[in-house]
Amino acid sequence: MQRELVSFPLAPAVRVKLVSAGFQTAEELLEVKPSELSKEVGISKEEALETLQIIRRECLTDKPGHAGTAESGKKCTALDLLEQEHTQNFIITFCSALDSILGGGVPLTKTTEICGAPGVGKTQLWGKLGTCCYSTADLSLGSKAKVGNIVQITKPEGNYSTISNHTSGI
Repeated sequence: MQRELVSFPLAPAVRVKLVSAGFQTAEELLEVKPSELSKEVGISKEEALETLQIIRRECLTDKPGHAGTAESGKKCTALDLLEQEHTQNFIITFCSALDSILGGGVPLTKTTEICGAPGVGKTQLWGKLGTCCYSTADLSLGSKAKVGNIVQITKPEGNYSTISNHTSGI
């Protein structure tokens, strides 16, 4: 699908220059370098970089999301969801045996339940996973955990009548 440039949150002056230079859709700009765009359109390199970042970010949010819809509200097929499932990254635990058991780590955007007898380390494991999100984001070790993501741990305290929520922003 080709998205027209006028639908992006770009500065009006930049938008006019892009259209005047012959650019109509985002797809025409996805492979352009900021320096090339700057020269061709007649804007500063900073404006070109900012423009390309906006367009690329917006194009990423148009890709298929969860539960049969794209984040923009458009429908997607079962094949789209299956392909997304196969490309989904994980929060790695830095424990190869545990990552192997979990099929590569704890999957992002999914609910993962860890259960066991009291004292076996369930809470400690979830605390470690929160730390791994920070580490993975910092080290760029293959996970898509980025600044702005949230790790949420929900656990019963004693019995299921009291639920404890722990949320950590990255």
